[in-house]
Amino acid sequence: MSAHIRKVGLALALWIVLPCLLIEVGLRLFDPLGVGYFTEAAEYFRAVERGGPWAYLNPAGAEFQLGGAEVRINRHGLRGPEFTVSKPPGSRRLLVLGDSVVFGWGVAQEDIFPALLQRKLAAAGAGVEVIAAGAGSWNTRTEYEFLRELGIDYEPDVLLLVIVANDIEPKRGARSEVPEERLFEHSAPGRRGRLTWLADEVWGALATRSHLAGSVQFLRARSRARPGLEELRDSPQWQDARLALEGIARLCRSKGIELVVTLFASDRTLAGGSPLLLYEEVLAAQGIPAHRVPDALFRDASLRNSVVDSHPNAAGHALLAEALYADLASAP
Repeated sequence: MSAHIRKVGLALALWIVLPCLLIEVGLRLFDPLGVGYFTEAAEYFRAVERGGPWAYLNPAGAEFQLGGAEVRINRHGLRGPEFTVSKPPGSRRLLVLGDSVVFGWGVAQEDIFPALLQRKLAAAGAGVEVIAAGAGSWNTRTEYEFLRELGIDYEPDVLLLVIVANDIEPKRGARSEVPEERLFEHSAPGRRGRLTWLADEVWGALATRSHLAGSVQFLRARSRARPGLEELRDSPQWQDARLALEGIARLCRSKGIELVVTLFASDRTLAGGSPLLLYEEVLAAQGIPAHRVPDALFRDASLRNSVVDSHPNAAGHALLAEALYADLASAP
């Protein structure tokens, strides 16, 4: 009897394990969804330098590949050419502040939109030095803390702040004006049920190692209901992000820095109830125009790195550079 049970168990294992192995091999060979992004993201976040009120920064002086593109980090922990902390006499500086969109995830260094802006401004004879201050998955709070502690020392004349929809999400280790236990109370096992929490943790870990698990994780995330605007408005996460946004505006006013804000959203995505509507409300109350980007960046798959990795690719960065150049030109 026990031998029969072992044979049945072995047969079932083969029926389950073998197809999974074949699917895994196929996904690794072809990767139609671009699930390899999860592995690259995990490697990137293992390499970042932890610490500081901004939680983490790109590893200073590092060179590595990301999405097939070469990445070179300068001594300030930013992607781009070296620069002096103090602004050269008689020059102007544009500081571009944001997350992985500003960083240029998966795009060659010369093709990211800050580099394109630099070339456009040089061609126009503007005499402006562009500094890209972005790190993967930064949020409004970490960007404010970076600006307050380091970015302000670069003496920018103009700050171009690029805000994306997930900038509300908090980061552990960052300085905040809302207690950390409140910021992360929604992720505690007791709030969501231990089985749900454990499933999320397991799949999150597997997704960085297995293309099959990564595909499942991606599909689960897409099917998960997102909080509505009113729920977000009352959340501690938005409270901290709002305070940080107001801090950026206040700091720019006190230092005489021109603030230009672009929401990484289009008229259509905002109409769909994007969290960026909350940012737009705060900016409007401060009298700061909120620019938007072309809808093609969300509609046209050929402008993104992959299905899973929705960051703009080189063509997307070229379109984004055109829009941001127009934003800068229309600023008072």
